[in-house]
Amino acid sequence: MSLRLKRTLHIRGELKTKLRSLVGPFFGFRAWDSHEGIKQNQDLAENMKEGSDSLMRWGIYKLELLQVAINEMWFANRNDESVVYHKYFNLMLTTTMALLLAVIECCVDEWATGIKVDIKFTAAAYATMYNNHLISLHAFDEHTAAYDLLGQIQQTLHDNARCYSGAQALDQVSFSECAIDSVAFDKAIREYELEWQADMEEGHDAGDGNLEGTWARSEVPDNEHEDSVV
Repeated sequence: MSLRLKRTLHIRGELKTKLRSLVGPFFGFRAWDSHEGIKQNQDLAENMKEGSDSLMRWGIYKLELLQVAINEMWFANRNDESVVYHKYFNLMLTTTMALLLAVIECCVDEWATGIKVDIKFTAAAYATMYNNHLISLHAFDEHTAAYDLLGQIQQTLHDNARCYSGAQALDQVSFSECAIDSVAFDKAIREYELEWQADMEEGHDAGDGNLEGTWARSEVPDNEHEDSVV
């Protein structure tokens, strides 16, 4: 298995684990013993899933859970890669937001029977949901282009997350602090060599659906033109 695929699977698993512990308390799901309580969970999950893009209705992409997830996943402290190499995290990409929304829906699905069960977040099961969120985000951006609402939301998510990490505001960071040192370059070269060697020995992995590239890029995003990966 290539290093890239291993890293992608790790990111996906870590994100699902973090959100799984947050979704229940955030939306009010509880571990009930009674039939009435279980039915309450069922009704809550059903109401949240009714209609298309129900998650979007929760504050039109201002869902507090998005901020908490971003904080914990990519801005846990001032030494996190997203802080050190902030050039690549200067805002939250649309693909990252779509991924988070899809994972949140997966966590809501775990309560569909009223009793929490583990559901794996896989490309096969959630690629369509991810695509739907991505399409809706682009539509929202286009519809509100005159006000740049999506851009403002994305920038706010980033700025709040950076503040959460305890790092300086970007306007206080010098260029020398932003520069990537040669050690990081050497590490990247070594990782590439190991990945290339693994692919040569084992053949190219088929991957886990079209979302693999997006999950990998959610860790170190480059630019918005990659939104159409899926």
